[in-house]
Amino acid sequence: MERLALIANPTAGVAAGRGSRHRLIAAAQNELERSGFQVALQQSQTPEEVTSLAIQAIEAGIARIVVAGGDGTINCVVNGLMQWRQEHGSLGEITLGVVPIGTGNVFAYNMGIPREWRQACRVIRANHKRSIDVGLASHTPTNATSTPITKLKTRNQLPITQSRYFLLMAGIGYDAKVIEDTSLRLKFVLRDFAYALRSLQNVVLHQGTQITLRFDDGRLYANEAWLVMIGNAASYAWDIKVTKHAELDDGLLDICLMPFENK
Repeated sequence: MERLALIANPTAGVAAGRGSRHRLIAAAQNELERSGFQVALQQSQTPEEVTSLAIQAIEAGIARIVVAGGDGTINCVVNGLMQWRQEHGSLGEITLGVVPIGTGNVFAYNMGIPREWRQACRVIRANHKRSIDVGLASHTPTNATSTPITKLKTRNQLPITQSRYFLLMAGIGYDAKVIEDTSLRLKFVLRDFAYALRSLQNVVLHQGTQITLRFDDGRLYANEAWLVMIGNAASYAWDIKVTKHAELDDGLLDICLMPFENK
């Protein structure tokens, strides 16, 4: 019987009640066990613990890791996997599965993973596999004499204090500010509309960010930008495509830049 680590976030899908979330996670565990897996369930609410649980699963010799959570939980697990890869040189045959129970579930949408948990479990049972790219965002603190730039943030609402990996996108400027301003409490009340509310507010309030883009072919772009989106996936949120030509497995990161004009 193949072992499987199920890493779950019981706060994912904040509009649901706590009891409902725990029942959903338990149901997914039972479904995977009925599919023939020996499931080791691990639950955590903090990003650091989720990352650590992914590393512990690898150290325990578990080759199949499944996330029951949203995009933030997936991102934390991926960072655990990539940290292991960086330290040991390879991930070997480790695979990542997803049971989407978060607020947005944008990664699942881009991957074509069903949002309904039973169907997502069937995809895992069928052993469908796909190799995808992983982006890397690094934060370098500005010196005392330079103009501070907006923090580069991945979509799990964690401030960048070191290198961090991402599957979907990393944003500078407007996007980072929206994510920063969207609290867990607001998501609990408004669910998906929490991001829409903060987006509308920051359309008015957000100011430009001084950015510099350097490309491998020697090109340089330095100017104020309202938004810079580095996309590994086409969909920003469901059918909203900011980097519409991006593909998860083409070996490239696409850039969408919106200039800022202070009139």
